[in-house]
Amino acid sequence: SIFYQDDLNMYEKFQENSIRNLPEKFDMRLIKKNGAMVWVDSKVLSFDAYDSYCSLTVVTDISRWKEYEESLRQALLKEKEFVELKSGVLLRISHDYRTPLTIIQTCAELLKVYYQTRDDSKFMENIDRITSSINGMIKFLEDVIFLGKIESQSLTVSYEEVNVIQLMNGIIQNVNKMNQSSI
Repeated sequence: SIFYQDDLNMYEKFQENSIRNLPEKFDMRLIKKNGAMVWVDSKVLSFDAYDSYCSLTVVTDISRWKEYEESLRQALLKEKEFVELKSGVLLRISHDYRTPLTIIQTCAELLKVYYQTRDDSKFMENIDRITSSINGMIKFLEDVIFLGKIESQSLTVSYEEVNVIQLMNGIIQNVNKMNQSSI
């Protein structure tokens, strides 16, 4: 069969319509002798002439257009994914900035009160909260910049040997120090 299997139903539908003398236009796939598939635009006009059934068919190879159409469809899907990703990132950035900024704003208001009442311990506690919130925002920005470098492939990777046991011991010591200072 010269018809691509999935398009055979369309051709059969065309045959039914052509009996009713209706002009028909459709795209379908054909199989060439070498086995290659080709998209064609078929325009058919069926008519009766001198007691005979006649049809005029014009077939145009539209394979390039179909490839272009598919590449546009893929580009549109990628654009949609990008917009969704961008929207998610903006939502995350908004949330990750709003929370520390709210903390900073609240602490600043409390500092005004504690400054007036000269409560030094609460004053320093709020200074620490502000510093912690600012450090969190800076860390978040560094993460965003790092991800941007990865995405743009401008990040260079360098490898070095690491003594894993020494590294883990250092991490354990740091965690122990943090636990002791928080007690």
